[in-house]
Amino acid sequence: MIANLTTEFIETKLTCPEGKSKIEIVHNDRSGLYVLVSRVSPGRGTYYLRYKNDAGKTTHRKLGRTDDISLAEAKAMVKKLRAEIALGSDPQAEVKEKRNEMTYHHYMSEFYFPYITPRRRNAKKYRELYDNKIKPAFGQTKVNAISKRSVQAFHSDLKQQGYSNAYCNRHLQLIKSSINVGINIMEIIDIANPAVGVPLFEEQGKDRCLNSEELARLIPVLIQADNQPARAIRFLLATGLRLSECLNCRWDHIDMENKIMFIPASSGKSKKHDSIPINEAAAQVLDECDRSTPYPFANITTKLPYISIKKRFKSLMRQADINDNDVTAHCLRRTAASIAINSGRTLAEVQKLLRHSSPIVTEKYYSRLDIRTLQNASDTISEQLLRAASGDK
Repeated sequence: MIANLTTEFIETKLTCPEGKSKIEIVHNDRSGLYVLVSRVSPGRGTYYLRYKNDAGKTTHRKLGRTDDISLAEAKAMVKKLRAEIALGSDPQAEVKEKRNEMTYHHYMSEFYFPYITPRRRNAKKYRELYDNKIKPAFGQTKVNAISKRSVQAFHSDLKQQGYSNAYCNRHLQLIKSSINVGINIMEIIDIANPAVGVPLFEEQGKDRCLNSEELARLIPVLIQADNQPARAIRFLLATGLRLSECLNCRWDHIDMENKIMFIPASSGKSKKHDSIPINEAAAQVLDECDRSTPYPFANITTKLPYISIKKRFKSLMRQADINDNDVTAHCLRRTAASIAINSGRTLAEVQKLLRHSSPIVTEKYYSRLDIRTLQNASDTISEQLLRAASGDK
């Protein structure tokens, strides 16, 4: 689309036509200036300069967003850059050269973390993973010098140091996702992602849930322990809550009269208000908790929610003779779902109970039907066939 770009046009007419994902609005002065407008960002655009380099290849140089620089500033930049191009310079090649000199640490600290911090709840955890292991390995390496072989070696070395498969995989996934942001979102990295194609280690505990024999050993251990982490674990098993939802719940979120626990948007994964029923097992746990603090499962020393109960969790699992290497707090949520499923509850009921956004997520739990449930299902088929064979209706 060709138009006379004016300040009024920029402020009022940056819209993408129906049925298109983006549109280029080219200034009619033939300077090469244009505004790229996306369907998902109406009223905003990005200024670009289009020109041909020495090789005759059409090249695009990003100037800035329309809400960051004015039209007058964009035109001034075009005038300056075209003068440099006339003297044999290639502005975009210079930008690429500077990017090629950028170290991975410079990219992560100046671009990636400022980008994800307001967008990802686990940005703090990403920062810890990066600072502890990834930064020492790749921080001073130029981004375009990171090879697939070096990433694979780093991933394998973590495993050789004795870390779990899941821990090793989180580092690989962070490298992959961080570079993808630079390539696809920020468009400041121009390489093939070296982490793509490096296989993850198999995570045995990823879909783990406790069986009836393990529960029979664990519940007495938790009751005898009589401490806050043990109570939190019992509450997780009874409700299917996520760990953060349990540790951060408050007494004023709990309506014992109506047997309901409210989950505020700030605590829930979906970032919306929700609620769950409180069953008898959960109510018994709450009866044991101290009501003098705002949080039922508060740290008795600080009176605040636990930041982590990982050490206590592992200790309690070991006491119950359960392998603590392949069991996490999230396994308790899966266990609650499996108990409901093996008791004959429907997919819709379990989805609602666990607050899954999609039934596809809940369906995975149906692969965990225990052998007794499957035997009952098989017996039902057998009974129908035998009845038909005998002529009974």
